[in-house]
Amino acid sequence: KERIAQRLFFGIAEAYCKANDLDISPETNSGRGAVDFKISAGYELRVIVETKLTTNSRLAHGYEKQIVEYKKAENNAAAIYLVIDNGGSAKRVADLVAIHNEALSAGISNCDLILVNGRMKESASLFE
Repeated sequence: KERIAQRLFFGIAEAYCKANDLDISPETNSGRGAVDFKISAGYELRVIVETKLTTNSRLAHGYEKQIVEYKKAENNAAAIYLVIDNGGSAKRVADLVAIHNEALSAGISNCDLILVNGRMKESASLFE
C-alpha cells in the first residue's frame, strides 16, 4: 500500500535529514491538498516529494496535475515524483516516462521523476 511506502521513505529520509540539518514534514497542506513530504533548509531551499505506486491507476494524473498544484501552493518549490514499481502496469509506467520525457524535451518538466524497483525478489540463498 502507498501508505506503507510513504512510511518507509519517511523513516529513511528522516535519518538523512537529521544528519544534514534539514527539516522534513509529512503530509503538509498549503491549501491545495496534502503533499506527501516537504523537505526544507530554510525558506528558499524547499523540495516537495509525492510518492506513488505503479499499481495506482492515477499515476499520470499525479504527475501532470497533482504535483503541479502542490508546487503552486508551495510557491514553486522543487519537486520529486517518486514512483515505486510494485508490479503495476508496465504500460502505465511507460506512459508516465513518455509524458516526462516529452516535458523534458519541451523544457517544461514540472519535477524530477524517480523510478524505484520495489518488487519482491527471491532470496539468493534459494538459488542453486
